[in-house]
Amino acid sequence: MTPGGQQLQSRQVLPDTGLSDGDTVTGIVQEPQLVATHHAFALWYCGSGVVTWGDPRYGGYGEVCLGAFELSWLVMRPSPSGVVLQHGAGSSLNLNLLCPLGFAFAAILSDRSVVTWGHPELGGNSMELAERLQDVEQIQASHAAFAATLADRSVTAWGYPNLTCEVQDQLKDVQQIKASGFAFAALLANGSVVTWRAADAGGDASAARDELVQVQSLQASERAFAAILAEGSVVAWGDPAYGGDISLIRHQLINVRTIQASQRAFAAILLDGSVITWGASGCGGDSSKVKSQLVNVQNVQASQCAFAAILEDGSVVTWGDPAFGGDSSHVKDRLINVHAIQASQRAFAVVLCDGTLVTWGDPMYGGDSSEAHAQLQRL
Repeated sequence: MTPGGQQLQSRQVLPDTGLSDGDTVTGIVQEPQLVATHHAFALWYCGSGVVTWGDPRYGGYGEVCLGAFELSWLVMRPSPSGVVLQHGAGSSLNLNLLCPLGFAFAAILSDRSVVTWGHPELGGNSMELAERLQDVEQIQASHAAFAATLADRSVTAWGYPNLTCEVQDQLKDVQQIKASGFAFAALLANGSVVTWRAADAGGDASAARDELVQVQSLQASERAFAAILAEGSVVAWGDPAYGGDISLIRHQLINVRTIQASQRAFAAILLDGSVITWGASGCGGDSSKVKSQLVNVQNVQASQCAFAAILEDGSVVTWGDPAFGGDSSHVKDRLINVHAIQASQRAFAVVLCDGTLVTWGDPMYGGDSSEAHAQLQRL
């Protein structure tokens, strides 16, 4: 970027840039983003379009054209001292540039509007809400609906069915939204939580209402939610078979840093880098076989019935149902210096520090990325 905030082109001749001797230029580094629906992956690189692969009915089109819009996490504006870089609109939220739904994708553009693609009746068509979907800061998705947090901390939802009208007057000062398969939970600025849609899938948090105080973050399985409180403890609610009951391990859930969820289980990373799991054992709720390997864990992602953890040394540990990516032994030698990881319903994909893509799991769900390699090499 030039001092005036103009983006320099890779093939631009120096005299055409307007730069003078002694000027300062600014380099912007943006990480690639990899996300997934149940049946497809989408990968975005700075300055390029979006490449998708998997089932075309649910967003796996190949190369997605977003017209003249530039996908960006950064808002750039000129200032006397050069270019000022902001995350979003000065927000401290961790924005999802590409948000996957069970059957569709939604992308937040650089002007904070939204573009969607995938199944049109299940969130892939947001044209009717285009005027309301402005200044978007965060999007979350259930199986058939999206919910977006706007700059004024209100919420706009679309898809099927849209039931925000039941709690719309409570959805003010929203800091974070999480979705189970059939319900949403919104974290408000005062640390309380508002839930809506299917009561038996976490849409009713009344039983845990007294405990949901000073909530810091939320996570969801398909039919349950888990909240991390200010002191690092955890509160869970929803279907017990999907991780909504932590009564047997509550004493272990202390100093929790972050939580990830599969369809029916949760995995919590503690401050010491260890991992505690609960919920259905067949969906990764039992990590006892790899417990000794789960040391200095940096990040965890989940497919429908398996988990994958990136360790501090850049290696990966997996557990859960092998049919859902819980067995990565055949690519273990390639899982070195892993930078980012994402999961579809039955497969995992990682980007290595050198930009290489490695996938495993069910080929029909993106576990085989061989057809996408030619597209990825052009980015």
